[in-house]
Amino acid sequence: MPPMLRLPNRQPFMEIAADYPKAFSLRKGLRLKGVKRSEPGYALAVRGSTCSVEYATTSDLMRALGQWLAHPGKSGSQTPPLAFRGLMIDSSRNAVIKPEVLRMILRRLALFGYNAVCLYTEDTYEVDGHPEMGYLRGKCTQKELRELDAYAAKLGIEMLPCIQTLGHMEQILSHPNYRKFRDDDHILNIKMPETYQFIEALIDSAAKPYRSRRIHLGLDETWGLSRGRAFVPNTPIDPRNDYLDHLQKLMGICRARGLKPMMWGDIVIGMSGTQAFSEDQAAKLPKDMKMVFWNYYQPDPEYYRNTIRQYRKMGFEPMVAPGLWSWGRLWASQYVTDVSAKPFMAVAREEGISEALMTMWGDDGHETPFAANYPAVAQFADDCWWAKPRIEETKALVEAVCGTEFGAYTLPGRLDHYPGRENESIQARANISKSMLWDDPLLGIFAKHYAGTRLGPHIQVLSDLIAKAARRASPSDRPLFAYAGSLAQVLVLKADLHNAAREAYLKKDIKGLREISKKIPQVVRCMRKLLKAHSALWLEERKPFGLEALQIRYGGQLVRLAEMKDRIDGFLQGKTTSIMELEEKPIKLWPDPIRVSGSYGRVATISTIR
Repeated sequence: MPPMLRLPNRQPFMEIAADYPKAFSLRKGLRLKGVKRSEPGYALAVRGSTCSVEYATTSDLMRALGQWLAHPGKSGSQTPPLAFRGLMIDSSRNAVIKPEVLRMILRRLALFGYNAVCLYTEDTYEVDGHPEMGYLRGKCTQKELRELDAYAAKLGIEMLPCIQTLGHMEQILSHPNYRKFRDDDHILNIKMPETYQFIEALIDSAAKPYRSRRIHLGLDETWGLSRGRAFVPNTPIDPRNDYLDHLQKLMGICRARGLKPMMWGDIVIGMSGTQAFSEDQAAKLPKDMKMVFWNYYQPDPEYYRNTIRQYRKMGFEPMVAPGLWSWGRLWASQYVTDVSAKPFMAVAREEGISEALMTMWGDDGHETPFAANYPAVAQFADDCWWAKPRIEETKALVEAVCGTEFGAYTLPGRLDHYPGRENESIQARANISKSMLWDDPLLGIFAKHYAGTRLGPHIQVLSDLIAKAARRASPSDRPLFAYAGSLAQVLVLKADLHNAAREAYLKKDIKGLREISKKIPQVVRCMRKLLKAHSALWLEERKPFGLEALQIRYGGQLVRLAEMKDRIDGFLQGKTTSIMELEEKPIKLWPDPIRVSGSYGRVATISTIR
């Protein structure tokens, strides 16, 4: 039997002991003796009936406990190359995690070795005097955030606000009372004094629940700045100057409040399709603004190295921010994450970067469950803690902390891999499972791109593997794998449905069309099962707001499947003489199915998608 470790009878150790009763106890086992030291990191040593842990911060102590979980009874030490090890969780793209679930997540993050967390909230936080902020969106209340901040602090995790103060404001700007603040549909009009009164309210309410003085102001992807309502006809403009003026005003607001702001740096360096700041403009940037260098796409290490040096040339020591590929897809992709995040973090360590923030976005409905992200979350922590990370260590940490094998978590991500072209799929950031799921079954907009190839048998192999992995998963992950298994079963049946129907129709294969008609109710039953599993998992992890957007997508599929059956049956019964959707000559809108990005397919109205 592995030795147990006796933890202090106080929070947060009491909950950690309850989470891992085979490894920790409050009454028996080796006594934990904590010894503070000045050097970062920890040193763990077992001596007789005592486990001594020298540590600099609470986060270092928690990382030591995580390593004990992965390697019980084993002495060891670590000195992290990076001092700031943060995770940004998107809480604006349709999903806000329940506070009680986030507490459990925070415990796991602490054991991984994180010491910072921020919730990305565009409009989904309570702002004094602005009740429309987060209305029917599951916004985080001041009370929730204050309690989470206090809880995180006990785990050695600094929580900080992460908001927007220029672009990505489309949700609140869609409300009638806020249209007056528009430059365009998603950018604030910075030519109006009233806008800055609103921004001050945003900043004050964002900072209020947290003890941290850091604040992330966003400011990324501000395409169209000063070209909408702020534009003065016949007046030449340089949006970079307006952006710079805005930064200086924001810096003044933050300095007056004792806040230490940071921002996404893409506009400054010209990464988002805009022109980089000139040397004169860069010289005027406020140097007490922390620049966050984000990129989720580049496999080339030299790109990261050159861009870090570009920031440094401008006078900034950047925080780096890789991306965990959980957005725009049905399951997180460890494979795609590795393409960019691993070289990014390797260069960051080589260049002596001390701060890193892993970003976990949820664009296009936040369909991916949070728990599907644990392998990449743990791997980023190891990228911050090890000079030379080893996948074996990360796998051991994931299984010890989460209770499910690393490979089981990553397996459903293979549903996005086109058979025989896995490496290409990684480079292309393919998400074909999403495209297959939401593709209109009768129109087959996406399906036509792989006509002649049967994907069902390939997916069936993965479905069987997912079923086996589900049986080995932690009991707490059963809802997670119920969703993964149901998704695979739907794709087995639906992936080839349109192409088989069109082929049979064009060949006048009446028997084949009858088989398709008989198959559609089975697809519908599996789709309903998937809807139920996805909804149950959503409500387990998240507030209910936002679920309606996904249910509308499912509803659209169910209606269109019923329509497909009616149309085929009508043709078979002689009520109609043609099925026009199956007659139209296909046009491949993309040169290759693995190059499709996002969910493509006409479904029921999805105007509520955030």
